Amino acid sequence: MASVLLSVSVASAQRYCSPIGELRQVVDTEGRSGYIDRKGKVVLAPEQLPELLVYAYDFSDGLAAIAVNDPANARAGYVAGITKFGFIDTTGKFVIEPEFDITYTFCSGLAYIEKGAFQGYIDKSGTVVIDLQLDCNVPILKEPLLSRCTRRTAVHETVGEESEGLTAMSDGKPGRDSKYGFVDGQGRMVIKPRFTPDFDHHGFMWNLGKFVEGRARVKLDGLFGFIDKKGNQVIPAKFTTANNFSEGLAFVVAKNGESGYIDKNGRWAIKPNGWQSGNDFNEGLAPVSVKSSSRPEPFWGYIDRRGKIVIKPRFDKALEFRNGVASVYELTPFENVWWSSRFGLIDRTGKYVWKPNSNFPRSIEKPERSTR
Repeated sequence: MASVLLSVSVASAQRYCSPIGELRQVVDTEGRSGYIDRKGKVVLAPEQLPELLVYAYDFSDGLAAIAVNDPANARAGYVAGITKFGFIDTTGKFVIEPEFDITYTFCSGLAYIEKGAFQGYIDKSGTVVIDLQLDCNVPILKEPLLSRCTRRTAVHETVGEESEGLTAMSDGKPGRDSKYGFVDGQGRMVIKPRFTPDFDHHGFMWNLGKFVEGRARVKLDGLFGFIDKKGNQVIPAKFTTANNFSEGLAFVVAKNGESGYIDKNGRWAIKPNGWQSGNDFNEGLAPVSVKSSSRPEPFWGYIDRRGKIVIKPRFDKALEFRNGVASVYELTPFENVWWSSRFGLIDRTGKYVWKPNSNFPRSIEKPERSTR
């Protein structure tokens, strides 16, 4: 296949990764944030976190991004240009001072930050190690630049997420006439554009495929299938719905309505047994939905790799497990509670380690608190 070297910079970089779940951030009914461990023990109470806290991320790589305001905007919530992000350690102290306009979690020792016009990545000491304007102008990108630098293209208008060394790029054609392919770290089109992007209901392109576990979910003639890194169609496009692979399995729905999980060869690995749809596997479990007889919305629970329901469906939403716990959501009859407090955390048995609408205990002795 002929390759094309592309030339004009278009923004695309890996900025976010799922926190690995060392400590989990939770919110109580009063809107106070704190951190618990996987057994539900409060490790950092609200009183131990920085004052004037606006937002808190989960911990990742031993640090958590925290957003704070200045005293003049104490009750304003997030304010662009005023709210600043920094990073705390597991004692609740700032180890990277809040000076950034935007931050994301640490991924493999680096975190994306913005400060004014600057965009780049810092290490865990707060030192800038990648300046996206200066460090990416090299002909061959290697890690850590490969997955974080902007991609380069002459005509392609939409760029996907770099994954496993390849990045999806559209062909620049307008609207639903657009197709996309994949480029490598040198900007060479190694898989020619022939796949249909996902569009929202307004007709805007919102998602391009990416490689996960050596397979990319792609759409051809209105149906989903999977390709390998050479562009070979290893699983035919015959599904009306398809998720990316996770732990060797992908949830799909076939044209005839059959659904379940397939393996990387396209063979059925798990067929539904009392459940109707599923999300990704992580740590051996996957959230699945079960039709409800009492309401239009389904309930969510969890299955194992045999397809057996191991956590009874009773949640309004359920996310994947991380480090032994999963975030779940329950609608409640209470109106005067902080919205985020409706999220709880369960362990692998389905037992709550943090119940929705919980409150942190009030400290009798106020712990030492971090300040800016």
